[in-house]
Amino acid sequence: MASVQHQLGRRIRLAVAGAVVLTALTAATASASMPSAEGARAQQSAGLAPGTAARPDHGGGGTDTRSGARSQFPGFVLDRGRYTTFDVPGATAGVTPTGINDFGQVVGKYDTGTSASGPGASEHGFLRDRRGRVTRIDVPGARSTATSRINDRGQIAGVYSQNTGRVGDDPNRRGFMLDHGKLIRIDYPGAMETQAFGLNNLGQVVGEYQDATGFHAFRWDKGRFTTIDAPGAAGTGGTSALGLNDRGDVVGIYGTDPTGKPGTEHGFLLHNGVFTPFDAPGALLTLAFDVNDRGQIVLTGIGSTPAGPVFHGFVLRDGAKGAFTPVDVPGAPSTTAAGINNLGQITGGYAPAATGSSPSPTGMQPMSMGLGR
Repeated sequence: MASVQHQLGRRIRLAVAGAVVLTALTAATASASMPSAEGARAQQSAGLAPGTAARPDHGGGGTDTRSGARSQFPGFVLDRGRYTTFDVPGATAGVTPTGINDFGQVVGKYDTGTSASGPGASEHGFLRDRRGRVTRIDVPGARSTATSRINDRGQIAGVYSQNTGRVGDDPNRRGFMLDHGKLIRIDYPGAMETQAFGLNNLGQVVGEYQDATGFHAFRWDKGRFTTIDAPGAAGTGGTSALGLNDRGDVVGIYGTDPTGKPGTEHGFLLHNGVFTPFDAPGALLTLAFDVNDRGQIVLTGIGSTPAGPVFHGFVLRDGAKGAFTPVDVPGAPSTTAAGINNLGQITGGYAPAATGSSPSPTGMQPMSMGLGR
């Protein structure tokens, strides 16, 4: 068990924390669909023109992404106790849902390459409307794009790389926001990397940046940065902000050990200047992904088994000091929960039972909003 914990610590330390996701090894081809009118409106609002910042996918086969999923690690939306699973057309090596707005629109990333990382990776952002229609999103000039959040105004936050096919493989990746036809680059001054994770309806963004002292969280508001460091956060362990609501509450993860030792990385809520830490039941690492305006927090806990890491989603419906309600797709050995809207709808990813009781570390990669570090 000690060696497993050591491996877990190396793979899912805070330096690869953020919104934990499932990266697929394989994905079935899915039916192509042009963006719906709803998707087109969101696309226009975010400034996504077909053939430039975004374009519709064209796949093959007959998977109905509105009612089911066939890939090894699909996505899901949980609404009033009902799980709807889905794939992204054209995905071959990964589907990662990370955010959902009050219109039921989901964003995330997927991979159309031959591998989940390295030279064979080819990542794109996506927007899935509530009918299940998908629009591909690519930052112009970028080699890879991952979208992390979408607000009710259609603004979209995310991270891109100009150097690698997988965003998380680039040590110099950069954040962005798409806003009504305008691409806004979010780069913390002097930072080696900047990642934009959370986005609220006021257009405020939270995320993380890396400098010579380690990882720090930030809040970005109309071009101005404010650094956020959790009390007791240690250097390379640091702090990462993953979500925020319209009230200004921020959630994320921080580490108290610079080596990322299992059990030293915790979720947090920042409310009115007060940090409240919390840990998911049985987890060695807790990642607080998102918080809605009702104060409900969605998170994922990562535990250890002899076969490798195991993931379980949770929601804190009564805030950071409330009870942990499991978010686990029925029959799935592992589930991550990454985004929540004001209706209480949750999105994330899962490992179907057919993949086995414990997904391999290669097939199931924990990463910052699906990006990794």
